Amino acid sequence: MASSKQISANRKNAQKNTGPKSVEAKESVRLNALRHGLSAAAQILPGENQAEFDHLEAQFTSEYPPESGLEGFFLDQMITCAWRLRRVAKVESDVFQHFQAEIDNPPARIVGIAGVSGFDDPAYDGEAAGPDNWQDAGAPTFITAPSAPPAVAATPGQAFLKASTEADLFAKIDRHEATIRAGFYRAFYELQRLRAARAAGTTLQN
Repeated sequence: MASSKQISANRKNAQKNTGPKSVEAKESVRLNALRHGLSAAAQILPGENQAEFDHLEAQFTSEYPPESGLEGFFLDQMITCAWRLRRVAKVESDVFQHFQAEIDNPPARIVGIAGVSGFDDPAYDGEAAGPDNWQDAGAPTFITAPSAPPAVAATPGQAFLKASTEADLFAKIDRHEATIRAGFYRAFYELQRLRAARAAGTTLQN
């Protein structure tokens, strides 16, 4: 249990700590209190740059300083969507590079099967009996050889065609981007409505 001297000392220390002193510091604390807190740590994935996110956040907060908790909420939504849109651009770049690498480095080709003389061996027809029938001997061991790489490095167009044909990836990326972009503009619209109402001295009606 604290003594009377400790209690008295704690009270004096509390009186000394009155928060930020400068106008700039007080304004920063006020804006932080109005922010919803959905950004920052929750939005940074491994490999992403915290400083870049902080810079984006500072830009938006400077341009649209919130004056209420609701304004802070929509500002956070805008920042989050803007950051995710940047991520989509990086994802698209990664997809291009992945499929370009696949084209430039084709998989090894099968040149034979261990224990089988050739692809024209009678054992392939599945009718031959005995231990020489590779179909009855369990999983075959394939003999492979490196495939020759293309004479010219794959172009982004070839990568786009391969990704679209095999996995429809770019269509999925487009849909993902459209969803994020729509969320950004919804938040922006609501924030602008709030700011306009505040400037006019009115209250928004749902």
